[in-house]
Amino acid sequence: KSGSTLNKTICEGQIFEGHNSAGSFTDIYTGINGCDSVRILKLAVLKLPKPNLGADTSICFENNFLISPGSFNNYLWQDGSVQNSYSVHAPGLYTVKVTNTCGAATDSILVSEKSCEIFFPNVFTPNSDTKNDVFRILNADNVSNYSLSVYNRWGEKVFQTTEVNKGWDGKYKGQLSESGVYIWFCTFKKGISDKNVKGSVILLR
Repeated sequence: KSGSTLNKTICEGQIFEGHNSAGSFTDIYTGINGCDSVRILKLAVLKLPKPNLGADTSICFENNFLISPGSFNNYLWQDGSVQNSYSVHAPGLYTVKVTNTCGAATDSILVSEKSCEIFFPNVFTPNSDTKNDVFRILNADNVSNYSLSVYNRWGEKVFQTTEVNKGWDGKYKGQLSESGVYIWFCTFKKGISDKNVKGSVILLR
């Protein structure tokens, strides 16, 4: 027997000698002289380009926002940039066209501006309707050394966290707290400034 190896690359959706998936395939051929020859086909399949810039979003333009569609051979952004990522400095529609060996595709993302000002809501409604169910800090970009505590009118601490993305769901000792006014205290670092703020929030059931 004699043998050979063939390396072949196709694009997603194409077929080569009956094969359309990546792998190693062995074929045996019988020649006119009666000798068998073995050929090993090593097939690679390249995916079609599918850029993904993510969902439309709102950001605070105090911080740079970097968008990237993934890894491809070539990139062309709406302003002619050919980098593999793009730094967003203003609201707008951002579009990229990417190419690889198998073709080209585009994706876009709409970026709008949101306030950079940190604030706490003064009312929340923990009724499990997914709207305003949790009391927590909002617009907490570039925040560190965070601590939030909430107290009821008897001075009992009903909630405390050091995680920016966690908030109070209105429960204390496993039970939903009664409607009323609660006092909160929060300390954090914003950039290089230390902040110490307090206020009140109304729990509505």
